[in-house]
Amino acid sequence: MATQTLRQHDMHGPISRAHTDHSSDTTPGVGHEGTAPPIGIIHGLARCGGTIISRCLASMKNVVMLHEIHENGPQLVNGLFPGAGPRFNALYQAVNWYPFLFSDEDRPWIAKANLQTNDPKILTEIAGRAFRSGKSLIIRDWPHLDFLGRPFLETTNGNLSLKETLKATSYISEAFILRHPVDQYLSMLASGPSHAYLLEARGIKRYLAAYLAFAEIAGKNRYITYEDFVAVPETAIENLSRWLGVPFDPEFKEKWQDYNKVTGDQLRKNAKTISPSSPRGLHPTQQRLFGKSPDYAAILDLLKYRSPF
Repeated sequence: MATQTLRQHDMHGPISRAHTDHSSDTTPGVGHEGTAPPIGIIHGLARCGGTIISRCLASMKNVVMLHEIHENGPQLVNGLFPGAGPRFNALYQAVNWYPFLFSDEDRPWIAKANLQTNDPKILTEIAGRAFRSGKSLIIRDWPHLDFLGRPFLETTNGNLSLKETLKATSYISEAFILRHPVDQYLSMLASGPSHAYLLEARGIKRYLAAYLAFAEIAGKNRYITYEDFVAVPETAIENLSRWLGVPFDPEFKEKWQDYNKVTGDQLRKNAKTISPSSPRGLHPTQQRLFGKSPDYAAILDLLKYRSPF
C-alpha cells in the first residue's frame, strides 16, 4: 500500500492531509468471514458529518442502514430523554424502516424484545436477514458514548465497543469519519444545551483527549474527512462503499435529498445540499485553551490539519 499526500481545501484554507491510500484495496475485516453475516460499521464522533454522510450511504440501492447504535444507547438516552430510547434501538429501526426483513411469524418475539438495549444477537440476526435478502447492512455506531460520554456518561472505555461485541459473531468491515477538531467542537456547542459543559476548561480538555484517542485508532485504519466529503461527495461515498463492502450506487446523488430515515442532527436530516458549514471562530478563552493543549497539537500533527489560529 502506497502512502500519498492528498491536497484538500477547507474553510481554513489549503491543508495537506497525509494518510494511507486504500483506494485500490479489497475489503478487509475482522471476525468470521464466510461463516457469519457481513456488517459494515462506520465510526464517527458527534458532529463529524455522520448524519448527512449516512443519508448518502443509506439512499443507495440494496443498503440496509441502522443509525447511532450502541449496546447501551437506548437506556442511556431514556435516562435523559424519557421515551426517546427506542429510536436508538436497532430492532426498532429495522422493523419501522425495513419491514420487508420480517414476517407475521416474527411478531411474537419482536413484541417481547427489550428495546432498552441493543442485543448483539439481534444485530447479527438483522445482518443475516439483510444478507439473505440481497442487501448489505451498514451500522453507523455511536462511539461518542465510548470516548466522550457526556452528557450520558461520566466514565468511558475508549474502545469501539460495538465492533468488539460484534466481531465474535459477524464479519466486520469498518471505516471512519473525521472532521477538523475546531469545527467539530464548535458544531457540538451549537447543537444544544446538552453540550454546554464544553464551554468549561475541563470540558475542552475532555473533548480534545477523547478526540485524540479516537483519531489515533482512525489514523491506523481507513477514513474520510468531512472536508473530503464536502469537496467531492461522490469520491468519498465511493471509497466508503468499497471499504464497507457495499456495492457503490452512483445514483445516490439524485436520491439522498429525499432520504430521512436517520437519527442525529435535525438540520442535516433535512438538508438538500452538501456544503460547508458557516464559518465560526473560537472565543479568545477557548482559543487559548486549545492552543496550549498538547492533545490539540498531537491531533494536528497526526491528521495534518492546520490550526485556524
